[in-house]
Amino acid sequence: MTATWRHAVLVAGLAIATQATAQVTFYEHSAFRGQSVTADRPVGNLERYGFNNRASSAVINGEPWEVCDGPGFSGRCVVLRPGRYESLGSMGMNDSITSVRPMSARGGPEPRRAPGPSAAGVTFYEHQGLRGQSFMAERQVRDFERFGFNNRASSAVVDGESWEVCSRSNFRGRCVVLRPGRYDSLGAMGLNDKVSSARPIGRDHRR
Repeated sequence: MTATWRHAVLVAGLAIATQATAQVTFYEHSAFRGQSVTADRPVGNLERYGFNNRASSAVINGEPWEVCDGPGFSGRCVVLRPGRYESLGSMGMNDSITSVRPMSARGGPEPRRAPGPSAAGVTFYEHQGLRGQSFMAERQVRDFERFGFNNRASSAVVDGESWEVCSRSNFRGRCVVLRPGRYDSLGAMGLNDKVSSARPIGRDHRR
C-alpha cells in the first residue's frame, strides 16, 4: 500500500468518525481478510488506488452503495445494502469491482424499497442478469403492487437468510424458496415476471 493511499484512507476514516457519512470498506480476500480500502464518497476508478478488481468481501455502513465492474459506474452494477458481505462471489462481483458510490450520490432515483431492518434482504431486478430497475425488500411484502413492482421481477439477489417468493399477493399461488445467493433468472422456477409477494423465512428453512 502506497503512502498516498494510506493518507487517503486516514482522511476518509476521519470524515466518517466526525460526520457519520456513508462508508464502504473492501477487503482483498473473503471473510474480511487481507488488505483493505475504505471510501466515504464516489470512486470512479479503484485503479488509482491499486485496488481495481481485487475486492472479495465488504462492509457497508450508513446507506446502500452501488458497486460496478466498469469505470465511471458503468458495466454491471449491484446495490449492496448496509451490512457485512463475507463473499462477493454470490452476486458475481468477486474480484470485479472497479467503481463505487453511495446511492445518495447516484444522481437519479434510488431503487424502490420496502423499509425494514437490514439483517436480511432481497433485491429483485426487472431484467435477467440483475439488470434494469430494482426493488429492495428487507421485511415481508404482501403485495408488490404497492411499490409498482408487481409481476416485474426477472432476477434476484438474496442476502442473509432464505426468502419465500410467491406468484400471488399474501404469499399465495406458486411459492418458491430462494436461499442466499444470486439468481440471474427466475424463469427456471416458473416465476419470471410473476412475483407478487415475498417474505424472509430463515437461513435454515427446509421445504
